[in-house]
Amino acid sequence: EKMNPAANQAIIRLNIAAATGMMSYFIPPMVARGHGRVLNIASTSAFVPVPFMATYAASKAYLLSLTESVSEELHGTGVTLTALCPGVTATPMMDAMAADNSRFVKLIAPTVLDVTEVADAGFDACMRGQVLRVPGRVNLLATLSSRAMPKWVTRRVVGLMARKAH
Repeated sequence: EKMNPAANQAIIRLNIAAATGMMSYFIPPMVARGHGRVLNIASTSAFVPVPFMATYAASKAYLLSLTESVSEELHGTGVTLTALCPGVTATPMMDAMAADNSRFVKLIAPTVLDVTEVADAGFDACMRGQVLRVPGRVNLLATLSSRAMPKWVTRRVVGLMARKAH
């Protein structure tokens, strides 16, 4: 309710429109060559509804689904797609989150990943042709458990955590 409509649209343009457009532009020549790699940066947010970050999480869910779907479509062409799904990573985005909500950052501090660790995981997964990579044990456990739980339970748990942080 408090998000600026322009900010919502910026998130959608970046995570949905730009990524989809770039894939549409770059993938056909890769298929024609018989090889290529695409690395999309999704998020652990792609696996769960995230109150107070709804547009961001939904856009990352789109990017994850797009990557997994197109990866299957291109199976056997020599072109691979990878969705890197890091959790919170020590980047300027985290600094902005800390400025807006220091309680939330303190709550998630034990799970914050080093940017080099995330970049190495993404590069490694992309070069191996791995479709999905979730760096960090805690993040991997959280994403696996979120896929096993009913959506309403996941939504409620994440919502309680988000409210506690706000």
